[in-house]
Amino acid sequence: MNLLHWFYVQPMYTAVMEITGVFFLWCALMLILSPKAKKILSVPLLIISVLGILTITILKRDTGDYQIFTTPFISFSIAKYNPEIYRGMLMNILLFVPFGLSLPFCLSDKVKHKYILSIIIGLLFTALIETTQFFSKLGRFETDDIIMNFLGAAIGALSYVIVKKLLDFNSRHRNRAKL
Repeated sequence: MNLLHWFYVQPMYTAVMEITGVFFLWCALMLILSPKAKKILSVPLLIISVLGILTITILKRDTGDYQIFTTPFISFSIAKYNPEIYRGMLMNILLFVPFGLSLPFCLSDKVKHKYILSIIIGLLFTALIETTQFFSKLGRFETDDIIMNFLGAAIGALSYVIVKKLLDFNSRHRNRAKL
């Protein structure tokens, strides 16, 4: 059984707790590592994340269903009758969290708004995936998938904001202590 399948069959609360733990572990690591070490750790995670996303969403898919569902949040209506849809939505969010975790730390220090740029790149990446699935007949183009993947990238990128705020606070606190 592969790791992805194992993760998918976990109870939803377990999956949420696991990804929450990874999120806070990542934040803690980013607080203690040097800028160079952050990049050394983030680049491979980003590469693995992108390859994993592409494998799951494009490369390991068979041709077949290719419809367009553009109504936002229609999955919530469908999930009333099929609760397994909630799991799919959660997995769409969780799929993009590592992407969002790593991307801001990979961007150059010259980039001013790394968090915003990261979630825009996440949005464009997921829109590209949905479009590719549709035109390649590898899956449906679903607005809800774009929304959930975008949310996952934004949640992951939030780690950058948290780490930056904590480092800024720590730096200001040290400077005040020296005075």
